[in-house]
Amino acid sequence: TTSPSPQFPPPVELLTASPSPQPSSPPASDWEADLEELIQQNKDLLAPLRELLAEETAPETSPVAPSRPPDRRILPVPILTVPATEVVAGLPLTIALHLPQSEPRPFVKLWVKDCQTRTVVDGPRWLADFKRRGPELWEATTQITLPLGLLEVVFEAIAIDLETQQESRKTSVVKPVIPPTLEPLD
Repeated sequence: TTSPSPQFPPPVELLTASPSPQPSSPPASDWEADLEELIQQNKDLLAPLRELLAEETAPETSPVAPSRPPDRRILPVPILTVPATEVVAGLPLTIALHLPQSEPRPFVKLWVKDCQTRTVVDGPRWLADFKRRGPELWEATTQITLPLGLLEVVFEAIAIDLETQQESRKTSVVKPVIPPTLEPLD
């Protein structure tokens, strides 16, 4: 018996691709001229960018310290003062916030979190009514009443410049909370 010969498809004619026409691009000299004209028109806008790039590419051994832009000042970190060693739940507690004197006075955002659940139990509160305490210190106070059932809380605050939306570093104070029926430990 003879086996049938395999059937192959007919040969395909190979097509050669001709190069597709490239979109015409302007000569390099026209492009460079347009770029130079654009740079000249926006020279005032590009000057700060050039200064910033010059500072970033300056060698690290430069004796001149990099300058900070005038609107990026360092905000003072608020100082939290919680008067009691143990906080009693359900009773009012006066919290004092101090800031080193600076102009303009920043606002302070204060909140209290439960350490076990990490949820905010009071706040955030915005404090803006600072009074001068001494030649170099501002002070603001607020009263907080913590809910019953907390074991430990953390008081947290940041200073914020409302014009630039810049924030200071956060300050935190952790305090244990006792129920109102127990006497504080001596």
